Amino acid sequence: MHKLFPCIVTGNKEIAPGAFILSFKREFDFHPGQVIGLHVNPEGEPRLYSIASGNKQEEVWILYNVKSDGALTPPLSQVKKGQTVFITKPFGSFSCDNQPAMWIATGTGIAPFASMIFSGLVSNKILIQGNRNPQGLYFRETIE
Repeated sequence: MHKLFPCIVTGNKEIAPGAFILSFKREFDFHPGQVIGLHVNPEGEPRLYSIASGNKQEEVWILYNVKSDGALTPPLSQVKKGQTVFITKPFGSFSCDNQPAMWIATGTGIAPFASMIFSGLVSNKILIQGNRNPQGLYFRETIE
């Protein structure tokens, strides 16, 4: 298990029905495509989430959907600005280089690609993003 560190929430905004972006100040470096473990309790088993923000942004964004029967997302959706969540250091090897690539994502699966886009890693890339409705096309304005 990865060590959890306390982190003060700067925002937890619902961007579509049941979909949120949790934000906190970036106090670490990461590579676009990496994940962090996250929990609302320092003793909890962290769940993994892809970082959705760019690696030079002042805040880290975590995109998530609330699962009504989930162990973490219902209480996570109730976290307010100024409250503490617990995170791991970023890790993972999903990455992007200058090679041509086709990215395919639906729903919150856009998060690692959004991180790459917000980090300026878009050369030679084609993105296919799908969802049942337009509200689920997260970061659509930026991507278009």
